Amino acid sequence: MESRSVLSPYCDGDALGVAEARIAAVRNHPATSQWLRDALGGALGRDPVDVLDDADALRELLCDRTAAAVDLMIDSARR
Repeated sequence: MESRSVLSPYCDGDALGVAEARIAAVRNHPATSQWLRDALGGALGRDPVDVLDDADALRELLCDRTAAAVDLMIDSARR
């Protein structure tokens, strides 16, 4: 049986190269924070699905923290 790559209908064969070029551009941009550079650099050597799962968890945790911090600022401003 012939082995073939299964690509998303939204991506062509060059999608990985395009994504990696975008990551490199962000990492090399002078306005990019060191934290984001480090995170992207660390992600490149890992399984992409694991990275996305971790990014989803990080986003959820930081969204909750940000919402709580904004609520606290609003409550403090009302006093």
